[in-house]
Amino acid sequence: MYRLVERAHALDQRWYMAAFWLIWCTATTLMLMPADRLPQVNIWDKLEHAGTFFVLMALVWLSYRQALLRLAILMIAYGVVIECIQAFIPSRSFSLLDIVADSVGVLPAYWLMLRAESKGV
Repeated sequence: MYRLVERAHALDQRWYMAAFWLIWCTATTLMLMPADRLPQVNIWDKLEHAGTFFVLMALVWLSYRQALLRLAILMIAYGVVIECIQAFIPSRSFSLLDIVADSVGVLPAYWLMLRAESKGV
């Protein structure tokens, strides 16, 4: 697993930034669209949340290399803000379970990146 992280660091940081912002914009757009306009995906909703936030957490760390705990807190806060905004969107609602799913995606990525940092990657 750590060799994968080492190889990931070999890429130019700008590629990670581009990927992060592309996925962030896409995810934000999808999370703020009315539910009846969303494309149907046959994956459990909470798995979609966790997977999205796992990828976002990994990419934001690879892009900016700031304090890992700070990035994790910011990603979880982003999930909370999105849920609060969804309360005002037709056919959407605030969901504590979605916040939990977002956090469940951030935390394993945080743990993996923490391990990678401890190995000097």
